[in-house]
Amino acid sequence: MNKTAVNPKVIYNRIYRKRATDAGFCCTCLKNPARPGFGTCESCAVKKQADYHQARVDRKAANLCLKCGLNCPVPNRSLCVDCATLKAALARDRATSKMKAGLCRRCGTNKARTGSTHCERCTLKITSTKYFGDISQYKLLGRLFVEQNGVCPYTGIKLGLGVDASIDHIIPRSAGGSNDADNVEWVHIWINFMKLSTPKSVFNGKLDDFLIAAVKHRFGVDLSSHATDLSAVSPALSSVSST
Repeated sequence: MNKTAVNPKVIYNRIYRKRATDAGFCCTCLKNPARPGFGTCESCAVKKQADYHQARVDRKAANLCLKCGLNCPVPNRSLCVDCATLKAALARDRATSKMKAGLCRRCGTNKARTGSTHCERCTLKITSTKYFGDISQYKLLGRLFVEQNGVCPYTGIKLGLGVDASIDHIIPRSAGGSNDADNVEWVHIWINFMKLSTPKSVFNGKLDDFLIAAVKHRFGVDLSSHATDLSAVSPALSSVSST
């Protein structure tokens, strides 16, 4: 069986480069000291970053995949089919390994909350992005959750971030309510589904009817005959999120 011939110069260059990097020199130019914790010097790192951005600009102008630079990208996307598929597969593998280790699938650093795949910090960032367009309000949402003691103001049910906690506008946006922090509160997700665009002042007066209707629709159980207050309905509502 014939073996592929290896250029002796290539072997020499690899040995020389390894000796240089072991001695603390840049792995690219082999002349300047490498940055602490990195394999390259400052000038090589800047040049590499500039070349990377210029390559992306050139590929975009030529309507090529920004990653491989060979194939045409998917319409309205920056990657070709092969690169996009590979990226999605790698992302799924990373998320799976994080979850198996009990870590947040988003940051991979903090432990995931019970019943959720994200840590508290990432859950707040995701919620902030969903309702405010970016992560700028995640600390405010965290403080609001603490101020409410993690309890739904309508039912008294203990909420779980990333499980059954949802942000609701006190005055609905459709009714002219703002997206400011003083117009939002944490509620049970099923309360949010039932409330929809109903103002809080109106919803409070009909809360028992809403809850009874929800339990009847979900479980086929009519609580109207013996439910006189929320204490009879809240446990049933709480079990909805656990099923």
